[in-house]
Amino acid sequence: MKNAIILTILLILVAITSVMAQTYNVNSNKLITALTPTVPATCTTCRFNISNGVTLTINGNYTLRNTTITGGNVAVNTGRTLTFNNTASTLTNTTVTFASGSSLVTSTPVTLNNSTFSFLGTAVATLGSAVNMVGSSIKLLGSSNMQVNGAFNMSSASSLIVGDGTPASTALVHFNTLGLNEYDLSYITLLGSNNTFINYLPFNLATNPLWILWTLLNCGLPGLNSCSAGSVYGPATVAVGGVSSNATLPVKLSAFNVKLTGVTSNLTWTTDNEQKSSRFEIERSVDGINWNRIGSVKAQGNSTVKVNYAYNDVLKGESVMSYRLKVIDEDATFAYSPIKTVKTQGGVAEMKIFPNPATEYVVITAKNNANKMNVQLINLNGQILKQTNGNGNIQMSVNGMNAGSYVLRVTDATGTAQSFKLMIN
Repeated sequence: MKNAIILTILLILVAITSVMAQTYNVNSNKLITALTPTVPATCTTCRFNISNGVTLTINGNYTLRNTTITGGNVAVNTGRTLTFNNTASTLTNTTVTFASGSSLVTSTPVTLNNSTFSFLGTAVATLGSAVNMVGSSIKLLGSSNMQVNGAFNMSSASSLIVGDGTPASTALVHFNTLGLNEYDLSYITLLGSNNTFINYLPFNLATNPLWILWTLLNCGLPGLNSCSAGSVYGPATVAVGGVSSNATLPVKLSAFNVKLTGVTSNLTWTTDNEQKSSRFEIERSVDGINWNRIGSVKAQGNSTVKVNYAYNDVLKGESVMSYRLKVIDEDATFAYSPIKTVKTQGGVAEMKIFPNPATEYVVITAKNNANKMNVQLINLNGQILKQTNGNGNIQMSVNGMNAGSYVLRVTDATGTAQSFKLMIN
């Protein structure tokens, strides 16, 4: 009888183990609730093998223990929580996207190998245990935020990108513990002025414990955030060398040049390092305010060697032309390159504006008095406040305008434009 009871218990344990330990091969886009056998809400020792290009959608609240996810994509739906607890889990070559309003909670170590976590909108990550990033990236986009309460180890050129390149983004990362370790060219970058890195404790850079030197970086001035102890505002990068007042692009540009050959602008640029980059969009402007996309060049994607790119733009008419690159990552994160400007031979007609600063009116004069011109008064948000047409000498009233900086854009009959900075008192 006793042996029979023991045998029954063993059989039950085997049955339970077989349910707990399960491999799921995902070869087409599926909801996790549609997998066979059914994935339990708490999945222990589970293996998810996802084919390249395939997405597994998390449409419920799931807890993963001692789980491995390999390949493909995982999408966590709005309002859902993905939890890692009890035993360490690992993701390899996997891209996980958390929709706005979703969340990630960890209370056990999680290792990311060549993987990417992207948090959209108001998604939240609460990391209660160690995160080990190896050649991986975490991206906090929109107004998402991440609270780090355990060790955060970055190696093999891993990156934590805070913000999506837009002024509306208020994404932030908050380290509440002693445990930020950056190795092997890893870095944290804040892409915008409203993105924040908060750390009240010392952190380690390349094994050397250092206090961040909290300075007045990007704060305390009109139009900027108030300075706060322990906080760094973007654009900035936190890397092995400390904090620098510039954001790191999705790729590392070592050169960007524009050279005029006849009526063709030859754009060339070089990258030294790329991690999951998507493309370069080429933008052009005649006034430095309004930009138009004129072309796109596919990026290498992943590279640790120099890669050269080129694009040609044939100009119509004589003009001063400015160019910039919009560097876009695979998940739509982007940042801009420095601006480069060229001027065709002859250029636009020589123009002058006076008085500057202006109080009641401003006069625009051109050498060629017969040249028909359109004059626009534009604020720093790009809004056209006033415009007028005329030949040669044009007078525009600025009565009633608020004091401050404006732009005068003057366009001739050929469409060639020049822009001037105008102060109004």
